[in-house]
Amino acid sequence: MKKTIFTLAVLLAFGSVAMAQHHANQQQMWKNVSSQLRGEKWVEIYCPYTITVDSGTDTYRYVYSYDEDYYLTTLETQEQDAGNEWTTSLMKSYEYDYDGNVMEVLTTDVINNENVELETRSYADDMLSEVIYQEWDGDDWVNVSKEVYNFTDGSCTILEWAWTGSNWSTSYLYTYTTTESVVELLIQYMQGGAWQNEERHTSTLNDDSSVDEILYEEWNNNSWEKQYLTSYHYNSNGCYDMVTMKKWDGGSWNDYLKYEYEYDSHGNAESGLCYHKVADGWEYSDGVFEIAYDGNFDMEIYTGWRFQAVYIDVTGVEEETNVVDFTFYPNPVKDALVIRTDDFQKAELYSLIGAKLTETTSQKIDVSALHSGIYMLKVYNLKGEASTRAVVVE
Repeated sequence: MKKTIFTLAVLLAFGSVAMAQHHANQQQMWKNVSSQLRGEKWVEIYCPYTITVDSGTDTYRYVYSYDEDYYLTTLETQEQDAGNEWTTSLMKSYEYDYDGNVMEVLTTDVINNENVELETRSYADDMLSEVIYQEWDGDDWVNVSKEVYNFTDGSCTILEWAWTGSNWSTSYLYTYTTTESVVELLIQYMQGGAWQNEERHTSTLNDDSSVDEILYEEWNNNSWEKQYLTSYHYNSNGCYDMVTMKKWDGGSWNDYLKYEYEYDSHGNAESGLCYHKVADGWEYSDGVFEIAYDGNFDMEIYTGWRFQAVYIDVTGVEEETNVVDFTFYPNPVKDALVIRTDDFQKAELYSLIGAKLTETTSQKIDVSALHSGIYMLKVYNLKGEASTRAVVVE
């Protein structure tokens, strides 16, 4: 599963609009389409705040936190207990260099207060060159695997090594080759001192340089055999609102999985459902969601049969030229929101579609009856000037 999710994410990144814009320079292309893998700060205003994934039996929530420069600082994995309270089980913490590249990603077990995994990244000429994965054995960090990146014009290789206990041993090789309309990924594994074919993913791009189809093949008896064909359907805003996967039965393609997505006005995937083909109909089923947002094909990969995502404007929103100096807390908020300002006249609370929900002259607003989501808080001073900020209600 780790290998499949990893290759899906990178393949789709290479198939984005940015690829056509920077095809002549492979390194520049990589820097523009792979902010997830390089760990760059988010360049767009709207970032994920929570992504809730339902697998049919368990529900998990992922909570994102950012610093004042819009860098992702922590990613919490939360579980829901019998009382519908969320408890953080795992937390990833990010450390950056001066160029905005992630240098370390530390995963900790919050419940047991223990280290779990450490991901260390190295860069050459501002390009990702190596990633080392280590696990905590109770006393020290122990090597598990590493990836070595190499970029040339029109191709990229990722060499995966496994730690044997005393030295590194090559395990997998991912080779990407690109043309104007096709991105091919060849996956090989090391056996008997030579690379052996395992999988091939061929991504065909449409006229907008977005992924149209991905053909998955497996190497068997010295030839490539078809396995799956994934097709993307895009809405008028260029976001894929339906993804279908067909399975090869040896003679024809048969429906297998179907994903349906809904987006907000900023191109963020707000919700999605996965269906599995059963007889003549479709039933809810687990699948690998590709959750794209910010209109730049930044992506999160999660497995489940349903997800819901909430986004936040981490920069805040100013609606008027004359800015009212105010603060508020807490954010996110569950029950009561408190406003702090020296020149307060009134406050208004709006939905994201512009509907006024509350108008009050109190600096304390009860939000306990509101549904979870993002709202806009507009605060006026005594001169009638106003400014607006985003509020997240849990």
